[in-house]
Amino acid sequence: MFVFAPALLAIALAPPSSAPRDDHVPLEERLTRGHEFAANLEYESAVLEYSLVLESSDATEDQKQQARLHAAIANRIMRNDVDARVLLLAYFAREPNGTLPPGQYPPKVTTFFELIREEAQRSAPPAPPPPAPVWSLPMVMGSAVVGAAGLALIVGGVATEATLYQTGWLGGANAHLDVADVLGPGIVASGVLVTLGALVFVPWWRQEEGPRGGPHAS
Repeated sequence: MFVFAPALLAIALAPPSSAPRDDHVPLEERLTRGHEFAANLEYESAVLEYSLVLESSDATEDQKQQARLHAAIANRIMRNDVDARVLLLAYFAREPNGTLPPGQYPPKVTTFFELIREEAQRSAPPAPPPPAPVWSLPMVMGSAVVGAAGLALIVGGVATEATLYQTGWLGGANAHLDVADVLGPGIVASGVLVTLGALVFVPWWRQEEGPRGGPHAS
């Protein structure tokens, strides 16, 4: 049987409240009181303390998360499942990977906790896709120029190698110039690297740079 208290719908979102309370009690003390009431099976009193934490404009988000979680557990034990669900949905909205200490709560609490987690995950908005590389005309032209330079180096390296062979600088019994032995292949390798830089590195850097002109700009 579900017992529904409409006021706790608002408590889950921690709006201002006109309920009388002693504002001089520190919020950490209220949380401690709530834990002590729950340990003594005084769940209604525990929920009241947690509710006052949620209603406080001075409570930190960590304090509110503690209050949401423990108020939900107390409500679940009292079979106030509607209130427990609202509180847990608010808890998972801010802490989707939250867990319970193993072995501390009965199955009716842990099973309910996991069911609401699954519900929260199903209703969560999908993660945005990664940003696509931002292309611009200067970037395209720059990549084309760099790529053309790389291809020119490759062609020039092959031509240099062929010329050296034809003129006798390479091959034959009298070959002795170590520099000439690596000149053509070195030019070809440089062209390959420059071309890869134009095709791979420049688009990658543009994506990392982002639309504002700085790496990882947000």
